[in-house]
Amino acid sequence: MELRLIHGVAYGLSWFGNWGYKFSSGSSGVTEQKYDTAIQILSSLGLNKIINDFKNDEKGMEIKKIIDKYRELSEKPLITISDLLQYIIANPCRYESKTEGSPISFRTFVHLLAKGDCRWTARRLEHVLVVIIKLLKEHKDNNLDRKCGMSRHELREEARKSIGDTGLIDFVLKSIKSFAVNSQIIRRTINPSTRLVEFTIHDVVKEAEGLKWPISIMDSGCRYSRNKLEQAAKVVVNILKEHRDIDSMARQELRDRARECIRDTGLIDYVLKSLDNAIVGNQIVYRSRNPITKRIEFSVESVTNQGSIENFEIISPTLDNELGLNLNEDVLFLYENLLLGYFELNLVCLATQIVLDSKQFVKVWKIEGQVMNQLMELTCKVLPSFHELVTELTRPLSPGVTVMIPPGITIGDLKMVAQHALRDTYCIMDEFVVKQIGGLRGIDDEKVLSCTLEPGAQVWVRGCRMDLATELRYEDGAYKSMLDCVGGQGRR
Repeated sequence: MELRLIHGVAYGLSWFGNWGYKFSSGSSGVTEQKYDTAIQILSSLGLNKIINDFKNDEKGMEIKKIIDKYRELSEKPLITISDLLQYIIANPCRYESKTEGSPISFRTFVHLLAKGDCRWTARRLEHVLVVIIKLLKEHKDNNLDRKCGMSRHELREEARKSIGDTGLIDFVLKSIKSFAVNSQIIRRTINPSTRLVEFTIHDVVKEAEGLKWPISIMDSGCRYSRNKLEQAAKVVVNILKEHRDIDSMARQELRDRARECIRDTGLIDYVLKSLDNAIVGNQIVYRSRNPITKRIEFSVESVTNQGSIENFEIISPTLDNELGLNLNEDVLFLYENLLLGYFELNLVCLATQIVLDSKQFVKVWKIEGQVMNQLMELTCKVLPSFHELVTELTRPLSPGVTVMIPPGITIGDLKMVAQHALRDTYCIMDEFVVKQIGGLRGIDDEKVLSCTLEPGAQVWVRGCRMDLATELRYEDGAYKSMLDCVGGQGRR
C-alpha cells in the first residue's frame, strides 16, 4: 500500500506533512490544485454512499461488514472514509493475542522428561512431581491468597525432606513450565515484585464453579452496551495473556495499557471492577491484592477442560475470534477495493491516480526579520579523499547542505553542526564524523567562527565513516538509470 494515499485520505496530507512537508510537484501534469482537490474528493466519501454504491458488488457485503464493525467500536460517529481510516490508524489495538497451547497432561510431562536427556526413571520422576503437587496444595490451603506461590528455593527445601536426591529435584523444577493433573494446573512464573521464580497450583474446575462476569444481570445504572463491555473485556484479557510470563499485572498498569486501545476510561474502570474471578472466552481472570505492595493485581489462567464450565455463562464465544478484527487485512481490503477499485464513480479513480502521481513533497524554512540578522548562512559540502574520488565517488558530488548558525559559535561547534546536517540529509553519511574544516586546518577549535568566515561562504568538510556500501547510496540505486516517457514529456 502507498502510505501517501492511505494517510492522505485519512488526514488530508501526506505522512511527511506532519513535519511541514507540502506538495511540490507531480507527474503527468499534476498540480498542487489538482492534488488538493483529489485529496478532498477522497477524504469526503461518505460511508453510507460507499455501502450503497457497492451493494450489488460481490465485495459489497464485506465492505459493509468492515464499516459496521468499526462504527460499533467507535465512540464517535464515523461518517466518511477519512473518519474510518483515522480510527483504524489511530487505534493499533493488539487484538491478536499470543497463542499458547493448553498445559500438557501429567502423564505426557513425565513421558517427555523420561524420554529426554534424563538419568532417572519415569517412576522416580513421577514420585517427585507428586511430592511437589502435594506441597503446592498444602501451601495454597494455608495461604489466604490463593494466587501466592512458593519460591523455587522454598519448594526445593521442602521437597528435600521427602527426596534425598537434590539433583533430581533440581532437574524436575527446571523442567516445569505448565502441566495439568486431573483438574489442576501447575505453573512456573516470575513474581513481579521479588523477581524470583515461583510455582503455583490452581484447581481450575473447582474455581470455575460459579465464575462468570454477571454481564446479563449487570446493574441498571450501567450506561454501556453489552457489546462494548464484551469487547473491552477481551482487550483486557489479551493484554494479560501477553504478560502471562510475569504472572500478574497491577491494576494501574493494566488500565494504562488498555487505554491504548480503548479511549473511554470509564468503560475500562467498569470492566476492571467487574472482572473478579470471571470467565472470558476460555480464560479465567483473577483479581487479588498483592500482600507486599497492597496493590490490586490481575492475572489470567487458561481453562483446560471447557466442558467443566459448560453450564456457566461464557462471555461472547464470538470474541474468541479476536473481536473479528484484523487491522492490517481490513485496511488492505479497503485500499484495494475502495481506493483502487471504486469503479462506480470514475471521479474517485481519477482522484486516486492523481494522489499516487504526487511523489515530491518539500519543506521550506523561512527566516525573516531580525532572525536573519542574528544568523549566518553557510553551505557545507563534503570533500572526499583523492582515493574515494577515483574509486568510489565517480558521480558528481551531492549538493551542499545549508545551515543557519549564529556568528558567535566556534569552529568546533561548526563541525558538529555540519556533521548533524549531513547525517540527517544523506543515508551514506548516517554515521559520518567531521574531522576537519577545509581551509581552517591548524586553527584552534575554540576560535570564533565570525573571525574566519564570511556569511554565505561555502565550507568544505572532511571526515570518516561514510557508508559507501549502502544500497541507499544513490536515489536510483547503485547504477544510473534512464526513463523513456511515451507521452513526450522528456527523457532522462
